[in-house]
Amino acid sequence: IDLTALEVTHLADQLQYFSPKSVALMLPFKANLVDFDSIKLAKQQIQRDGYIRISTEFYAGVEMALDSAKRLGISTTLAVYDTEASPQTTAQLLQTHNFSKHDVVLGPLTSNNITLVAQNLQQTTTAVVSPFVKLDKNYPNLIQTIPNDEWLAEKLLNYVKKDTIPHQTLIIYDSKSTNRVQQIRRAFPDAKMLSSERNKEGEEQYYVEFETVQKALQPGKTLVFLETNNESFASNVSSMLNGLNGITLQKDEQDEDIEIEVERELILMTTNRNNAFMGNNISNTDLSNLNFQFPSVHFYREDLNSFTKMYKQRFGTYPTRYATRGFDLTLDILLRLAAFDSVFEQLTETQTNYLENKFKYIQNEEGGYVNTSAYILKYEDLFILKVQD
Repeated sequence: IDLTALEVTHLADQLQYFSPKSVALMLPFKANLVDFDSIKLAKQQIQRDGYIRISTEFYAGVEMALDSAKRLGISTTLAVYDTEASPQTTAQLLQTHNFSKHDVVLGPLTSNNITLVAQNLQQTTTAVVSPFVKLDKNYPNLIQTIPNDEWLAEKLLNYVKKDTIPHQTLIIYDSKSTNRVQQIRRAFPDAKMLSSERNKEGEEQYYVEFETVQKALQPGKTLVFLETNNESFASNVSSMLNGLNGITLQKDEQDEDIEIEVERELILMTTNRNNAFMGNNISNTDLSNLNFQFPSVHFYREDLNSFTKMYKQRFGTYPTRYATRGFDLTLDILLRLAAFDSVFEQLTETQTNYLENKFKYIQNEEGGYVNTSAYILKYEDLFILKVQD
């Protein structure tokens, strides 16, 4: 892989500690549940179980990173442990193996298991790196590679506030998103608010009436924040907004027999792009027409770079974002170890940028480190584009 194309900040040119590195990888492969006697059945089980699928894809990326590091003179011993997604299994692994002998423990995937490992190793010099989950509690040797939700939301809001073109702001939300709504209101105090409808019993219905949305939208530019974790609500609102975008006909409030032309420019946003915005019921055409914008930890590149080609050659398929994250994160760790002899040394001073992920850490007051790097992305012409680093 052409490492110069990864835009690694300084690290590849600063390597000086070439003693063998030791990495422990803790992932829920659930090998005890996979029927390896049947390749067809094993493939089906891997695809059906999210933990197994993410683990195998991430592991493939890790292997690619080890190969790339080896070309730079960094040799690595990799010890792989199956947590089975079980706190009991993880606790047993901690009792029966000496994880403090490793430079880094990468994983586990779940918050319960990450907590167990971080607690167990907090008095050691071994770094515990969380690939996907965020923890409320911090430990001195814990490195959280995913920025917290509040920071991601603030990044988007700061980006939006730089827009000097006059616009209105509308927030459409459900009851489970009130914290994010409060954060948006602090940035845009004049924003209009629309919450999802409730039935006579007070139960949330996860939709809004067309007429209610239409009345809330004035002519001109409107930024619409949609805050929800519910796919049907996200689908309902995005479809409705797409229909109201551009030039539409609307009944005159004074005389309903008269229809008037209304021109609107609607920009859809969310501070938290979760699975609700990525389900089968969501129209990418709607999102594209609305220039849907959001903060993201990773920026998926569709170009066939050298990593993608070599991954396809090795594994027979194109890398997923989990595989690419496994590559980016592992390579970053190994380069830091070879440049500084410790993951923690200059962790907060050195920003790095790889294929789809970037890393810039701050240290929490109560200990531990958290990544503060993300992108602002948007849908345009059915592609996802980067609008801000």
